[in-house]
Amino acid sequence: MKQLFILFTLLLFLGSTAFAQEIAGDSEETLLEQAMARDAEKFPVKNPAPISTPELEVTHPLFIGVDDLTIPAYVGNVSNNEWLQAFLGAQVWGAAFDVANNKIYFNSGTTLYEWPVGGTVTQLGLITDTAGVNQSLVGLAFYNGELYGMKNIANEAIYKINTSTRVATVYIDYVDGDFDLGGLAIDPNNGNIYATNDDTTPFGSGLFRINNDGSGTLITAYPAGQTDIDGLAVSNNGIAYLITDEPGSVYVYDLVANTYLTPLNNPWTTSETFSGGTWIYETGGSGYGLPELIYYIFDENTGTTTANYAVPGVGNNPASLTGTTTWATPGQFGSAIIGDGVSNGGVVTGWNCDLGSGSWTISMWLEIPTNASGSAYYLFGDLGSTSFRCFHNGVAGQDNLVLRGGGLTDCLVTGIGPAPTVVTFVYNSAVPEVVAYKNGVLFANFPQAALNMPTGSGFKVGGYSTSTILIGKMDEFRLYNRALDAAEVAATWNISIVPVELTSFTASLIGSDVKLLWETASELNNSGFSVERKFANSEYTEVGFVPGFGTTTEPKSYSFSDQNLRNGVYSYRLKQIDFDGTFTYSDEVEIEVIAPVSFSLDQNYPNPFNPSTRISFSLAVDSKVSLKIFDVLGQEVTSLVNQNLTQGVHRYDFNASGINSGVYFYKIEATGVNGNEFVDVKKMILVK
Repeated sequence: MKQLFILFTLLLFLGSTAFAQEIAGDSEETLLEQAMARDAEKFPVKNPAPISTPELEVTHPLFIGVDDLTIPAYVGNVSNNEWLQAFLGAQVWGAAFDVANNKIYFNSGTTLYEWPVGGTVTQLGLITDTAGVNQSLVGLAFYNGELYGMKNIANEAIYKINTSTRVATVYIDYVDGDFDLGGLAIDPNNGNIYATNDDTTPFGSGLFRINNDGSGTLITAYPAGQTDIDGLAVSNNGIAYLITDEPGSVYVYDLVANTYLTPLNNPWTTSETFSGGTWIYETGGSGYGLPELIYYIFDENTGTTTANYAVPGVGNNPASLTGTTTWATPGQFGSAIIGDGVSNGGVVTGWNCDLGSGSWTISMWLEIPTNASGSAYYLFGDLGSTSFRCFHNGVAGQDNLVLRGGGLTDCLVTGIGPAPTVVTFVYNSAVPEVVAYKNGVLFANFPQAALNMPTGSGFKVGGYSTSTILIGKMDEFRLYNRALDAAEVAATWNISIVPVELTSFTASLIGSDVKLLWETASELNNSGFSVERKFANSEYTEVGFVPGFGTTTEPKSYSFSDQNLRNGVYSYRLKQIDFDGTFTYSDEVEIEVIAPVSFSLDQNYPNPFNPSTRISFSLAVDSKVSLKIFDVLGQEVTSLVNQNLTQGVHRYDFNASGINSGVYFYKIEATGVNGNEFVDVKKMILVK
């Protein structure tokens, strides 16, 4: 911890009534952190050019740093507690890893930097809001191409940061008095937002999941004796690393097993004020990502096209069903395609096979009836790619299939019918060999010469060129541009991830607010939901955005509140947007808003309270409103509202963290546009 005279100096310089109210009761460490954040917004520090370490091992994925120019940032091997210097000469308050560009964003207060892993640090510039005011952040996170940050001073919220303009806009807001958040991280697999919270009240200090509505779910309390943890990283295998800013431990928490693991020893030798961290990882691997080239789940069960859910995907999306290829149920999950063995059909992908010399994986569910015919029936292939193809029957034999062409030595898999079977071929260019699996279990290894398949002339699934198509059903066709390991094959052969499936969407009226609730059964590549509203004969316009959970097979619940609406009938719909920009609309819901017919002032809730409470009031017409807080002597404590407001129900939060326990009064004075006046006073009790 820095010496207290630093805090004293900053408080003298920055002290004000509002500041004192906000920080009253906080720990010395929190006071110092808030003071430094304010100082950074007023006087951004330009750090000297950091010294980088030119070569770093991928085996050291945990990046950590502190707010001291003389202390290196490190990357650590979590298996043996080995730390390597990443760079020297820059402060690290927060950090976030951009996997697509293999670089780390980090900040020192209001200044944003980037560090290509193993390269040289570059200062990008100041972080500001839309009005150009400097924004001092204490935590960073990166997810699906977006940079996020978090503030520990007003307005305390999670922000989305444009990495080109460095403009920060509020993404998730929360009540300032609820949390003192320091470390920020987003799970790269599911998009869950996690943060460390140092406030002991009202929810307790510990690791929290931050929800879309601004609430928090406690995951685990801090380890015994810890009250201040400012750094956080979450790995792509579900491990959270809680990083302190003083000599001691990096605490390790398993988010899947819900337990603390053996801590790491951090490399610090002195105590600092801020610490930051992030996890460096590669795509694929234990995250069990989606196929990169083709992923047909064949669940349309109608029409003549099928969607490709691979990320980023290749070919036409949707792809076309041709010839006699059609739909059938059941498949492995939902519906499947079915072929009858005639010529010139299948799914035309619109992609010319260009696997080249790299690794790849192909997987498919098959239900092939026993057929004594000597003809070959094709499961997939590309004529131009040196006749790379897969077929059943023919020379493969009854109830067998073979993968051949493209320079391959034949890969024969037997016993694939008549019972449903998932067949997976993995080509590992580093060996080189093809490994075949049946239902996730190793079937055989087929040594190969190194492959280099030329670009093809048209890849088909369920068929090959103009030849005979498969006989039977196919589902869950997947084509990756990497070699899956045995663990990933075993984990994924019998699961499917379907598109965003909306199971409910409802609207309810609370005063003059409309509360929207919806649920999904599962999600695939879901960036989120644009909430759109239409009033009377107007067009739909966006009134909010709720982030999705990316890809998940678990049910998820969402909510959105559209506040302070006038009388009338409103229609709402959801625009579900994928990460690639594609979107679909939900059904509409309609609701009538009936505004208050009289003025009223409600009792605050909760009451008694500590430290925050909510005050609500209703306006029968548009009005000039004053809402003030008084103590028992009649002295004004603060003014919450002094402005013109529209007809309807209004709610304001009062944070009393800077005043003493006792009885207080809140008074409303409203003058309507019709000349009517309304005055009311109510009592509330603050108990600390």
